Amino acid sequence: MSALRAATLADSWESRERFEEAVQLVIRTFTEPEPFGWEGRYFRFRNIALFPLPAQRPHPRILLSGNSASSARFAGRMRCDLGISFMPPAQAAACVAAYREAAAESGWEPTADNILYRQFCYVAETGEQARRMPPSRTGRTVPGFSSRATPS
Repeated sequence: MSALRAATLADSWESRERFEEAVQLVIRTFTEPEPFGWEGRYFRFRNIALFPLPAQRPHPRILLSGNSASSARFAGRMRCDLGISFMPPAQAAACVAAYREAAAESGWEPTADNILYRQFCYVAETGEQARRMPPSRTGRTVPGFSSRATPS
């Protein structure tokens, strides 16, 4: 059974643990100059080597989902970029705070360049037209979007 299939079949807690170990393994693979072995809980490799190593130091940027506080904290601990999608700004701010806190505990400070926030945006001639647009354009409601919102 492939690692991807096994991760899909696992319960959510085991899936999170498996994912976190996989991220640690990828980062080590990007940064280790010599062949090494890996004996983790979910992955075991006698010999891992990446040649040539990535040009980016310490490794290429890695974007991890941060749609929960625990995922955001993991991204901060691993010095990875944070991706947040389609959640209300207040909820996104809480995830960013958890990310920044974990990053500080790990000895680094992320900048705005380390955070990706995806959200729906509607542009129209007037604010009123934009507020009316989502239901008429998509036929569904958008989480965190209020048709009665006022411009700030």
